[in-house]
Amino acid sequence: MNFHQLRTLTVGLTFSTFLGLLNGIVIQPATAEVFRTRFKTDSAYLIVEVLDDDLIHFELSTQPLPSLTRPIYTSPMVFKTDYSGPSRLFQQFNQLETEAIKLTIDPETLCISAYDKTRSAALLTRLCPRDLEQEFKGFSIEPGTMEHVYGLGQQFTRLGSADGDWTTLGVREGMEFGNGFQGFQNAAVGNVQIPVYYALGPDNLNYALFVDNVYKQQWDFRQSPWQARMFGDRLRFYLMVGSSLPDLRADFMELTGRPPVPPRKAFGLWVSEFGYDNWEQVDALKAGLRANHFPLDGFVLDLNWFGGVALENPAKSNMGRLDWDENQSEFLRNNNYFFPDPSRKIQEYIEDYIGLMAIEESYLANTVDTFQEMPPDLTVYRRTQGNCHARNQNQPATDIAGFWGIGRMIDWSDPQAGIWIHRQRRYPNLVRQGIHGHWTDLGEPETFDPRGCYEGVEMTQSGIKNEHPDLHNLYNLLWNQSIWQGYFAQRGRADALGTVNPRPFILTRSGAAGTQRYGTAMWSGDIASNLQSLATHFNAQMHLAFSGIDYYGSDIGGFRREVMPFNDKQGSYRGYETELYTQWFANGAWFDLPVRPHTDNEFVVVNPPYETSPDRVGNVESNLANLRQRYELIPYYYSLAYRAYLFGEPLIPPPVFYDQTDQNLRQIGHQKLIGRDILVGVVAQHGEYERDVYLPQGQWVNYHSNEWSSSQGEWLKNVPVYRGEILRLPTFVRAGAILPLMAVDENTLDGFGHRPPGDPPRNELILRVYSGSEPSSFTLYEDDGMTLKYLPDGSPIYQYRTTTIHQTPSDQKVRVIIEPTINLNGQYPFLGAVERRNNQVELMVNQAEATDVKFNGRALEQHTSLLKFRLSDRGWYNASNHKILAKSGEMSVDRTKQFEFQLQTIPAQTSVNFVCGNGPTATAGTVYIGGNHPELGNWNLDQAIPLNPSIDYEYMTHPPTAGDRPGPRATIWTGIVGNLPPNQALEWKCLERDSSGAIRWEPGANHQHLTSSSGYTGRSYGQF
Repeated sequence: MNFHQLRTLTVGLTFSTFLGLLNGIVIQPATAEVFRTRFKTDSAYLIVEVLDDDLIHFELSTQPLPSLTRPIYTSPMVFKTDYSGPSRLFQQFNQLETEAIKLTIDPETLCISAYDKTRSAALLTRLCPRDLEQEFKGFSIEPGTMEHVYGLGQQFTRLGSADGDWTTLGVREGMEFGNGFQGFQNAAVGNVQIPVYYALGPDNLNYALFVDNVYKQQWDFRQSPWQARMFGDRLRFYLMVGSSLPDLRADFMELTGRPPVPPRKAFGLWVSEFGYDNWEQVDALKAGLRANHFPLDGFVLDLNWFGGVALENPAKSNMGRLDWDENQSEFLRNNNYFFPDPSRKIQEYIEDYIGLMAIEESYLANTVDTFQEMPPDLTVYRRTQGNCHARNQNQPATDIAGFWGIGRMIDWSDPQAGIWIHRQRRYPNLVRQGIHGHWTDLGEPETFDPRGCYEGVEMTQSGIKNEHPDLHNLYNLLWNQSIWQGYFAQRGRADALGTVNPRPFILTRSGAAGTQRYGTAMWSGDIASNLQSLATHFNAQMHLAFSGIDYYGSDIGGFRREVMPFNDKQGSYRGYETELYTQWFANGAWFDLPVRPHTDNEFVVVNPPYETSPDRVGNVESNLANLRQRYELIPYYYSLAYRAYLFGEPLIPPPVFYDQTDQNLRQIGHQKLIGRDILVGVVAQHGEYERDVYLPQGQWVNYHSNEWSSSQGEWLKNVPVYRGEILRLPTFVRAGAILPLMAVDENTLDGFGHRPPGDPPRNELILRVYSGSEPSSFTLYEDDGMTLKYLPDGSPIYQYRTTTIHQTPSDQKVRVIIEPTINLNGQYPFLGAVERRNNQVELMVNQAEATDVKFNGRALEQHTSLLKFRLSDRGWYNASNHKILAKSGEMSVDRTKQFEFQLQTIPAQTSVNFVCGNGPTATAGTVYIGGNHPELGNWNLDQAIPLNPSIDYEYMTHPPTAGDRPGPRATIWTGIVGNLPPNQALEWKCLERDSSGAIRWEPGANHQHLTSSSGYTGRSYGQF
């Protein structure tokens, strides 16, 4: 190091530190503080900013040197900037070390070598600047021993596959300016840049890299070294090290902001389509769902609520009105939409526990009053002599054009624009009236003037960065931020429904790192109604979970229904729709928030229109069962949402997230975890009646049958998808898990568990406990589900309470302890908190039953039937399917409750999924199985076991006229038979009874099947 390098390195350091540098050594003082240094070549510089023991911030550029006395600039993607520095730092010339990380800087090339000191100084990566003098610049990244990469936002790549990390997928690239609306399978989905990746190697070796760059990026992992390129004059990035993927993600969420807790209603069903023409259409759907006993939390209103737009007719556009179409003008009376007296209707819906979400966009058509009234300097403006001069902000660009019309584009980089829209339109027309759900559509932005000028965000030595590329990828983030800030500005004011400080909830199609901290859920865009696109959607979800997006979903059923197999714009073939919607809805009921079916009935007009409401399309019984299952689990999801807010834990990670040493999980996106303990397999293929499920090491319990499986990290083959006539995603729960549940039945109206007038409330605490070999615990989080408070900086804070539950096994005994509730952020419980309730435990055990159950040391009464147990206030019952039920009677939540289950071993049983292929349709006959065991009828036709026509769809009976079609050609009948003895050789056959009563046996020899020692013993297949 020459003297010039030494001099530039010491700017801003203390005198004692400078003396140390003369000897080549710097030791950070005992009082931690951020340490900042720089290295310089003849053409470029590197600033190193040590923020924490495991977090290093860098800046690379050929631009003029910034002052070392100021922190490295951070974009609006970054939330936390007040780090206190490393606990200890050592520097010797070009080496820096904290307690966790060691850096070596090559002074000639500015290459950065990073080592994890907690793992014997293992090399993590070597990152070298490349093409810094070019517009499209970046760095090369030596993988070292890193094998897999996750994150980097959303991009649909492999059609039909949910699997693959970026080393497999290859190239992650933004569109023209980065974020964009990308064509995929004759539809369009979002390409959303969130520039953080997690690199994973052997033996838990990992690190994360977050690039604080707001321009278009390209990442290429096809060969070594990996390559990253992006626009921008400076490259700023963070290197994070940690003990595990959860540790790294927690650091990233601290850096960019953790998500607020959504309103409780966001976890339920929100029915949507493009679009409803009037209140009557919404009312008809509401009536149907209520009549069919579907729980429901809201409806989503598309463009028509404010008057809609007309394709290819800009003169009829109402884009940007952000006011109700009450036919209050001649212009509005000429369209097909009518939403009169919105305040009355909103109140009416709330009285039925139904909310509304309304769409908005960032465009002001020249036909609407907002175009005239919004100050001209708050929208995108024109260049003068090729440059963006701030003095010209009063000359807006008025010719931006899209399907929505022609007009102006709001400049969300100007805080005054967000203030004006919220005060003048969003608040009086929506928020004040009781609508707190906001759908920010087209926010990539979808249409724009690439030469447009903005207020700008980043100030440099040469002026503000205010051209379109500077703002493109921040646009939706700043828009969502303005909504949150609008609510913050109106804090303390009650809306028309009497709610003070309601929680905003935003559904958004685009964004950037940090968008999660403004209460957003992302959806994947105008996705094709095709199960291949749905499978790819789950690969995107896998990477978004790493990128900080916890709340994610799709247009359930698909937006572009014309892309269903063999369908067209006229809707001429819908033979695949029932199966497609049924599978999609089942997936959405597990993975989406909100659960939101949606499609296009506005620009694509067919007869009859496409349905979205789950009581009108798909297998209604399956839809209802899967939706009730979702509502039953809302207390579990809601507690996970609190953990996301408090600790940065993901709601729905891929299984590799918590089992990163298991190589078999590294590529899997077709299985998801719900929290840490529920493992769900995606179903996205026509004709899929079974699938294999990989179980990480440990004991797992089938969520639907309560059968136990012990795994060393193995595939469980041929897991049934259909149970009875209901499609159920294969689901397993980790032994030791504790799942808080909500009572759900035909009278459950919404996510709060409201019930019809006169029906008693169901306030009991239900705990499903999966007995494990080791003690375990879970914390239930509860609040009012509607409101929040604000810290002075606008961050959310909640009044809530916790209840911690423990499961402790010991020698044929299991104790379940419910601790007293603890109130937080309030002297008293939150408004509406239940003070007394019954406590019910559903204990899942393996090959056991209870002989005695005590509660707080006293024996509970054993009931002799499930009905008697249900009718009683307290007691216990040995139910079927490895389940023991017990309840305490109503008690104060302030008391400790202890259930003690005394167990005894019972004989093992097994089950088999019997499948008969190539069978008749359900209208043509019925299929049974007969076999050599009492549970199979002992070959007695009168005791034959009926199967269900699980795969029986229109595409079989009325196939498309030509082409290669997905799915089977004939009906597949399935049925799970339990209570079978272990290690038993079974013989069986399929038989059909047609509509006349005639019997037809399957030809050929009897099938042979050997049951296993316990639990599910696989599928046995026959066919006609």
